[in-house]
Amino acid sequence: MAAHRLTHYTNVMTALARAKGRIVSCDTLLGVMYEGARVPNNPESVLRVVIHNLRRKLPKDAIVTHPWEGYSLKRTVARRWMRQRSGKL
Repeated sequence: MAAHRLTHYTNVMTALARAKGRIVSCDTLLGVMYEGARVPNNPESVLRVVIHNLRRKLPKDAIVTHPWEGYSLKRTVARRWMRQRSGKL
């Protein structure tokens, strides 16, 4: 996996985890994915692929879709992610 794609996954997971179960808008997630980088013609499609692939790696129902609003991450998964990330800093 290319480094920039891995960063997309890490940034989206971190944004969802920091929200502690609250909804994160698609615009916010796209902002963290492409901060300081060139945005492709279809960023929403890329975000959907990132969410799809994260769901394949996480426990069932860990990421919740909120139609026309964004996504949220279950609190238990968010806490575990943040603990793992703080151990790597």
